[in-house]
Amino acid sequence: MEQTYVQRAMQLLDQVVTMQATTERLIKDAATLLQAALLKGNNGRSNSQVIAAFPHIDHATFSVRWRGSTCILGATIPLRLFDRLCRRPNCYVCHENLLQDVWQGERKSKSTVRSTVRRLKRSLEGAGMIDLAKNIRCRGAHYALMLHDFG
Repeated sequence: MEQTYVQRAMQLLDQVVTMQATTERLIKDAATLLQAALLKGNNGRSNSQVIAAFPHIDHATFSVRWRGSTCILGATIPLRLFDRLCRRPNCYVCHENLLQDVWQGERKSKSTVRSTVRRLKRSLEGAGMIDLAKNIRCRGAHYALMLHDFG
């Protein structure tokens, strides 16, 4: 009798894990679609072309995939920075917000953000994502991932 309870409990746990994985996948798909909606001016491109312009961040492998290339960044600050810039493509983010979101408010300077952006761009370029790296742009102390030209 006790073994039946254990077996049933294990079945229920398996169902929870499966539901969690499905929920995470749905959330990622919804985020991709919402990011596509943020792109300004589709210029006649289909939604699939617009969505294809977005890099995919794989948190399981700590990597960025874009247009057939993969850049493994590891569990690093550059990955968190790229993730933050992807949340609001085509919008500049001030360095204070980046410090808060990426460095969790740890006391750092503007030069820390600047050097991390340089490191991120070099990693992307090394993985063959030269166009993506070039579209991480800076205006003063504001940074953005500009994707509206891709698709």
